[in-house]
Amino acid sequence: MSSAIHLGDSFFLRAGTPGEFTKFIRGHLPESETLIVKGDWVGLEENSRRDADALRCVVGAARGRVIVTEGHQLWRQRIEETAGLCFTAASGERNWDWLMDSEGWRWLLKNPDWGWFRDGPHWAQARKEEKLFLEKYGFLDLFKELGVEYVNATDEIWAGRVADPKTVKGAVEAKYPPAFTDKLYALVPEVLYRHRGAPLVSLSKRKAYQSFTMKNMFGLTPDPIRAWWHGPKDNRLAKSILDINKVYASFFQLWGVFETPHDGGSGFPRDIAISNSPAQLDAILNHVAGFDPAKAPYLSTGNNMFGTYNDELLNEAKTDLCDWFPAPVKKP
Repeated sequence: MSSAIHLGDSFFLRAGTPGEFTKFIRGHLPESETLIVKGDWVGLEENSRRDADALRCVVGAARGRVIVTEGHQLWRQRIEETAGLCFTAASGERNWDWLMDSEGWRWLLKNPDWGWFRDGPHWAQARKEEKLFLEKYGFLDLFKELGVEYVNATDEIWAGRVADPKTVKGAVEAKYPPAFTDKLYALVPEVLYRHRGAPLVSLSKRKAYQSFTMKNMFGLTPDPIRAWWHGPKDNRLAKSILDINKVYASFFQLWGVFETPHDGGSGFPRDIAISNSPAQLDAILNHVAGFDPAKAPYLSTGNNMFGTYNDELLNEAKTDLCDWFPAPVKKP
């Protein structure tokens, strides 16, 4: 196993095998009866089979119970119905695909209530599609083999099984500036809240666009397409990302874990990072990957809130990690 690189509160390793991946993560996570892992399952095109391999390594690092959580996401939940179900909106018959184009996105900005989706056949279909996704890419087998509990945050929130929003609000505002909307205080599933104090790992992967461990937590907002949370011209996105991290960091030990195959493909060796200072980690990863951290405002606002970073640290990272975390190789 190669030597780890230590920058600030963040640690980096090029792991040659799954065993090295697991050993590295276990060496940094605190001991706990429960480990919660937020997955990073965005779309069918983003190598979901590899996601299960990485998750297996992190689950293997746990010393007790493991809960994996994620929210519904229509980008990936179209295995049986590839265009999704139909519904009436904007004076016409539409389907889930329409919600993902510019016209549907604008409609969601004006109509952010997902009651029509919950109350019709759509929610049941989304749950069915998720099961198909988890089965197709090996997650269900992994959960069964390793005794992992899976919690869909959207399902829990929509069913009303959440921690008391007043309690959440009080805890968040005792530690951080208030969230930009009180909606965020009603988004902590009770089944997760019971394990407050446990480490929560945001397990994120390299993408071709600017997205790292703090943004991955954005997936715990419940909407299957998060147009409202993005806002017009993304004017709510940075606040949404920062504040969902504030909410969960008020109850859990927030850790960022980031991984990608060193050759940009799907296997090993694999570049791995771990930190309990996710803003610091993400600023480093942005800088190394060629993105400008200043274009992710939640990082500058989160600096000193979720770890600290400065130009000196980022420049050191650029030198020490100059060929790390390559962009994924596009399939022909």
